[in-house]
Amino acid sequence: MISRTKPVALSEHFRSFAAVRCEAHHTASTLGSVLATYGEVQITPLSTFEDVLEYLLPLKSFTTRYGVLGLSDEWSMVVSDMAGESCFVDVLALSRVTLRSAICIVARDDNRELHVAEGGKQIREVLSLLDFDRWHYRESGEPLFWEDKSDSRLSRRKDRLSVVLVRRYFELFTGHAPPDWPRHDFRGIEGLQRCTAEVKVPIRICETIRDLV
Repeated sequence: MISRTKPVALSEHFRSFAAVRCEAHHTASTLGSVLATYGEVQITPLSTFEDVLEYLLPLKSFTTRYGVLGLSDEWSMVVSDMAGESCFVDVLALSRVTLRSAICIVARDDNRELHVAEGGKQIREVLSLLDFDRWHYRESGEPLFWEDKSDSRLSRRKDRLSVVLVRRYFELFTGHAPPDWPRHDFRGIEGLQRCTAEVKVPIRICETIRDLV
């Protein structure tokens, strides 16, 4: 996981992300309705990925803002301003409301995750992560037909669910490669600011390294 006590690089932050099978404007309005449970939500139209960065930064210790970016006419990415956050909980909530497919991946060298939801239910989870000096591996749900069945049998846990493999799984599920963030031609972008009035802990600002070029 990204440390909250050290500077956070954008290149690492954007290695975890979620997507839902829904076009961007509908995704943003639906997420806004979900977040309205906690208070007023402000939705802001954005034009470019650089606009998204200006909207989200600096990264924080708790989510206050989201970016919804149209990966295609059919799929939307969901990211937030919380350092290291994958947004799977958010796309799972969207899947429950829309009954659409959703996926989340984490593709860091020391932490790889795959989460898949269909019709509002999580159907698959695979995790391979380094905790201090020990690697841990866990999976739940039936393997999906496009998964490499031999991967889970690799003798070393650190070799399972590699960065390359989890990114390939994203492409196999959505039909789209993970975006090259600064250069992807997103199909609609919107920002959402949620209400934090009921948050009981201080929200800390994280020093952010802008190395995503």
